[in-house]
Parts: sequence; C-alpha cells; structure tokens
Amino acid sequence: MVNNIQSPPPLNRGSTIGIIAPSGNIQNLEAFDAGVRILHEMGFKTAFPRDLWPGYQYLADADEKRVEEFHVMYNDPEIHAIMAARGGFGCLRILDQLDSMNISSSQKLVIGFSDITLLHYTLQSSCSLMTLHGPVVTSLPLLTKDCLEQFYASVTTDLKRWSFSDKVEILRGGENKRGITAGGNLATIISSIGTKHQQQWKDKIVFLEDTAEPSYRIDRMLTQLKLAGMLDDAAAFILGDFSNGLEIDNTSSIRQNESVWNRMLELTQDKTSLWADFPIGHGHINYSIPMGLMVTLDNSSGSLYT
Repeated sequence: MVNNIQSPPPLNRGSTIGIIAPSGNIQNLEAFDAGVRILHEMGFKTAFPRDLWPGYQYLADADEKRVEEFHVMYNDPEIHAIMAARGGFGCLRILDQLDSMNISSSQKLVIGFSDITLLHYTLQSSCSLMTLHGPVVTSLPLLTKDCLEQFYASVTTDLKRWSFSDKVEILRGGENKRGITAGGNLATIISSIGTKHQQQWKDKIVFLEDTAEPSYRIDRMLTQLKLAGMLDDAAAFILGDFSNGLEIDNTSSIRQNESVWNRMLELTQDKTSLWADFPIGHGHINYSIPMGLMVTLDNSSGSLYT
C-alpha cells in the first residue's frame, strides 16, 4: 500500500495558529477565551476575527464567508496552522467550494474533530494532506493534563513519528495490520454517505467516536455503515468514547460503550481487527491522531506506530 499524503511541518514556539469557524457559531465565549489562553500558554500566537463571527442561523457565518475565511487563513504566510473554533454543523455545506489547488500548494496543519471530520477526509483525498484529529479551541479547557501535553507534542513534532501505546480493549485481534488512519465522528461520517465525500475505508485503520447519542441511534448509524458496505474492507476499527464524554466510570456510560462494542463485533468480519476504549471523544479525554498516516496496528501489544 502506497501513501503519498504529505505531512505539514510541525509548529514551534511563536508559531501562529489561525482560528476558523467552518461549522457552528461560538456558543460559549468563556470556553473559547479559555482555549485561546491555553494556546498562548503553550507558546503559540493566535489569529482570529476581532469581532469573532456574526452568526448565521446555527452557523458561524454564511457559507461563502466561511469558505473565504478558510482560503484566506490557509494561504496567509504568517499563519502556520489552522484550528477550528468549535464543531457543530456546517462543513458539509462548504466542501464543494474549497479550492484544492490553492490548498495543496501551501501545506499547513489543520486541527479539529467532530464536524471537522469532513474537512480531514476532504484534505486527505483531494489535497493529499495529512491532518490532525484533535481538539477544537472550545474543547481545550475540558482536556486532561495528559491530553493537553499529548496535543502539544503532536503539533510540535513531525506527524510521521506519531505513535500510541496505552491501555485499549482488543475485542478482536489476529495478525498485525498496516493501513492509513481515517474516520472520526460517526454521525458526521453518516451525513456524507451517498455523496462524493463519502469516506473510502478499504485497508484503512478507522477511528470512530460520538457523543450523547442514544443506543438505538448509534445502532442505526452503524447498521447504515454496514448496509453501505463501509464495514467490510477496513483493516481495523478503533472505537473511542460514545457516551457524553464528561462522566468518567459512569455506569450508564460504560453500558453505552459496551453496547457499541457488541454491535460492532456483530457487524464486522472475523478478519477485521477491532479495538475499543481508545482515548478519543467529546469529553475530558481526546488524544490527537494524525489522519492520513500509515501506521502498524500491533494486536499483540495494543500499540500503533509508523
């Protein structure tokens, strides 16, 4: 398997992170301000609109304005990385308007998760650009110290050197697998099925997470993936948190996650490796993962490495 995706250069202390809002508007200004302070404490500078975003129904701004913001920030030589302010909904509305030629000519790290899942896959498939499935600005204050440190290490180190070695649940192992990282937020991925932006997972290492969805909705979404043929050819699936992400060791959260594990065991094939309890999600624990990176999934040790 050949991977031609390019890795953006790492950040340094003093690098400027451009903050964009490709999805929803800022609903919690205190969380946004706290997230910006965290970036500054890490040694980064930030750039974002002085008056923030005006709001456009449930979006941060009109589609054409959000597209323009992405292009301007991405092509500004004074901006060294792009980070989403928050998730929500909105990326699906602008994917067709992104200029892949302009984007691919200037390699910068794009950071975010949840609705930003769509940007990750588009930048990989259309622009051959590796991205970082990591926090948005408003989620930074939620993260544990370990996750903040891991985020900092991810953005300041060559992504091709990324690795993971921690406790996971290996639900189905088998031989080690090698594949390109993909996936993200389950509901967001479902929204792209049947479009030209539908993810292709053949031989890939696919991460999935979601938040605050009742069990029957998650079952429905996973079943839709199965019926769409998206669960058949992946090398492995790695499941993150499917609870509300904020209550650790809560009984209902544990049951919710275990119901997802059991359903994925039913829906995936014996040849497909399946890991669970991986530290990604919408709560306190959300490790940063390069998307588009060729990794080895080691079923004997529960580790990932390049």
